[in-house]
Amino acid sequence: LSDNNVQCIYKDKNGFMWIGTESGLNLLDGSDITIFKNIPGNPNSISYNFINDITADTSGLIWIGTQKGLNSLDPFLRKFTRVPLHKNTNTNNDNIVSLAVDKKNNLFIGTPSGLFYYDKKISKMSYIEMPGDDYKKILNNSITNLAVDNQGLLWLSTFNGLWSYNENSKIFTHEINYSNDPQ
Repeated sequence: LSDNNVQCIYKDKNGFMWIGTESGLNLLDGSDITIFKNIPGNPNSISYNFINDITADTSGLIWIGTQKGLNSLDPFLRKFTRVPLHKNTNTNNDNIVSLAVDKKNNLFIGTPSGLFYYDKKISKMSYIEMPGDDYKKILNNSITNLAVDNQGLLWLSTFNGLWSYNENSKIFTHEINYSNDPQ
């Protein structure tokens, strides 16, 4: 591996293992390990070597969240595409901590500064602000993990508890928080 400090692992539909480390993306295909690293000046390389999360969509694209940006990878062409976050928000970095694909094959992106949604059909990135006032809003928008359940509900863990998000109604529900679970 490019580094023994493994941050995430993803098994794709072909049975290949994608391993994200602090020093690059590794592909284990059953017999060989291929290492992908940022190549300065090459926009077709991964944006950064510290990998936080890996997932894939139904079309086979591999999505990689790094400490400095979102990337998609066509596993057959072995070409990375950097997908910038929407810049007209209060986000101060592109540290992608978690990724989740919804039933429409679009991507939710969790960052320490909030939730983003990438609509693949129209190549549009949107910022979805979580509710709250003042300090709680900062805690609510500091996302640590994402998951989509079988009904299509997005689950978010944050610095202020567990949330769910209904994409159809655009409603957040604060499922577990200090007031209903002080522990």
